[in-house]
Amino acid sequence: MDAGSSVVVSRIAREIGRPSCVTRLPLGWGLAVALMVVWQVIGNSGSMYYLPPFTTVMSHVWGLMHGSNLTQDVLPSIGRAVGGYVLGCGLGLLVGVAIGYFRALDPWVKPVLEFFRALPAPIAVSLGLLLLGFSTMTRIYAIAFGCFFAVVINAADGARRVDQQLIDTARVAGMSRPRTLFAVVLPASLPQAVAGLRLAVSLALIGMVISELLGSSSGLGYFITNAQNNLDYPDVWAAVVVLGILGWLFTALFGLGERRMLRWHHEQREVSSRA
Repeated sequence: MDAGSSVVVSRIAREIGRPSCVTRLPLGWGLAVALMVVWQVIGNSGSMYYLPPFTTVMSHVWGLMHGSNLTQDVLPSIGRAVGGYVLGCGLGLLVGVAIGYFRALDPWVKPVLEFFRALPAPIAVSLGLLLLGFSTMTRIYAIAFGCFFAVVINAADGARRVDQQLIDTARVAGMSRPRTLFAVVLPASLPQAVAGLRLAVSLALIGMVISELLGSSSGLGYFITNAQNNLDYPDVWAAVVVLGILGWLFTALFGLGERRMLRWHHEQREVSSRA
């Protein structure tokens, strides 16, 4: 058997040994359907006053996802979450990699970063809004604040763990320190920083809702507050379901981006595992 055939055979063997997506997906959907049925039964029984039937909630989800509610509440929330995530993660990556690369900065900034990272996201967002006001941009800044501290520590740790041989090779090749930082250290730090980027996805949604609970006239957070004040529990649960869908969608999109961004890292690990 030639080398090419051996590679094909070994790849097929690995795929056979893995759990098939065809067998995994029905199990996941089966659990979801079972939870929906339980929800429907409990809601119809009336044993939990604050839990309406699942079908009632889904009808309110449909009302939330089209018409004026979509443009006034859902889309503005998505825009704020995405804007805060991009801003906070971008700054977190740049600052974290710079701290990890320029080791002299670490003793000065690490205590401050650790202090702010220890603050719970709801408190950080609320304080940011109280200090800066309740405009759309300050809500984005508040979301970015929470995302920033989720990323910066991981990015700094990733930069510290970059193989020194890569940096030395860049210097021998005549690269300046800023170019080495962006062309060598930043890409090599991404496998470590991606943990913070993934955590920031959920923090962006949390910050989005909290920022809209205070002094807002639009968004899902405002929608939930308004529904609670009106004792409209189907609307409250509909907003919760929409938030869950958005969380699932953002996580799936992040997974796709991560695979593209770290393709070289996954290929390198495959080669190492074969060796």
